[in-house]
Amino acid sequence: MLISSGAASAFPGTIDLQRIEGPVKRSLSISNWHVDKRGVPSFDFAFSQAGGGCEYQRKGHAIAGFDEADGHVELEIYAGEDDHGKEGPRMIIFYANNNDVVLSMPVQQNKVSWVTFEDKLMRSTVAKKCGYTERGTSIELRK
Repeated sequence: MLISSGAASAFPGTIDLQRIEGPVKRSLSISNWHVDKRGVPSFDFAFSQAGGGCEYQRKGHAIAGFDEADGHVELEIYAGEDDHGKEGPRMIIFYANNNDVVLSMPVQQNKVSWVTFEDKLMRSTVAKKCGYTERGTSIELRK
C-alpha cells in the first residue's frame, strides 16, 4: 500500500511496481514519501523500461499539484468517470519538478492500487511501438 490513511501519511521504505507487456518490462520505484507542514505529499521516483528496443530510464522528485489559498492547501484530487458514467476512484496528481513527468495515483478507501506514469521526454524519444495507445501515453503499473 502506498497510502495507509489518506494523503497525509508517510510510509517507510520503497514501493516497487512492475509490469510486463510482451518483450517490454516496466518498473517504477517510489521512495521517501513525505508530507510537508502544509499537508502536501511528495516522493522520489525511479522509472525504467527495457526490452524490445524500448529502453528508457528516468529519476526525479514529484510533488502533489495543489492550490494554496487563504493559508490552506487544496490538493488536486478528482474522480473521473468510466465509459458508463460511473464515478471512478479518486485521483491524486503529482508533478515532477520540471513538469515533464506526471504521476497520478487513484485512491480508493484510502489505499493506492496503481500509478500512471506520463513523461513528455519519453514520448519524444521512445518509439510508439513501445506501448502507446489512443488512450494516451501513460503507463499503468498495477500492484
